[in-house]
Amino acid sequence: MVFGSFGVFADEENPLYKLFKEQVDAGTLKKPINLQGEMSCKVKDSILIEVEDGKSKRYSGAKDSFNVGDTLYVSYRYEEYFNRPAYVMNFSFEDRLREDTHLYVSENSSLPSSVTSLTFSEEKIFVKDILQRNLSLRRYYKNDWEGIFSFAYGPEFYTWTVTLDCRNQEGRLEEILKAYENRPEKIDL
Repeated sequence: MVFGSFGVFADEENPLYKLFKEQVDAGTLKKPINLQGEMSCKVKDSILIEVEDGKSKRYSGAKDSFNVGDTLYVSYRYEEYFNRPAYVMNFSFEDRLREDTHLYVSENSSLPSSVTSLTFSEEKIFVKDILQRNLSLRRYYKNDWEGIFSFAYGPEFYTWTVTLDCRNQEGRLEEILKAYENRPEKIDL
C-alpha cells in the first residue's frame, strides 16, 4: 500500500506510515484513492477532409497514423489525496503502436481550466483538450461503448473524424465514476 503522493510505503516500522495509518483508522484522515482503467477501441471508420486551392480532398486517414482496424486506447485515472480535499482526473486517447497520444486532459481541483473540458457519467463521456480535439463516448451495452474522435486543424486546413467501437477492459469505470461524482468541489489553498 502506498499513501498518496508522498510515497509513504506500507512498512509497519516506518513511523510516518504508522502515523498515517492510525489517523486513517481513527477517521481523522481520509484514505487516499487511486483508481485507473482503460478501454480498447477498434477504429471502424476514418475520414480526413482537406481543402487546398479551393478544392476539397478526402482521405481515409492521416499519413503515419492509425488506420481502420487498428486498436487505440482510452485510459482514465482518478486520484484523491489524503492530506487535503483534492482530486485529479486524467483521460488520454493513445495509439500505443506508434507511441502517440492524440488527446490528453487532466482535471485538477486546484487548477481550474477553461480550455479543456470533461463530462463523465455512466452513459456518456465527453473530453475536449486545449487544441479542440474531441472524444465522445456513449455506452450502448454493458461495457461496450461507441465513440467519435474528431478535430479540425486550422493551419493545414483539414478536419479528421474517426468512429470507434470500445470495450471497457477493467471493471473500474463504475468505481471511478462514483468517486468522481463525490469529488471535492472546492479546495482551500
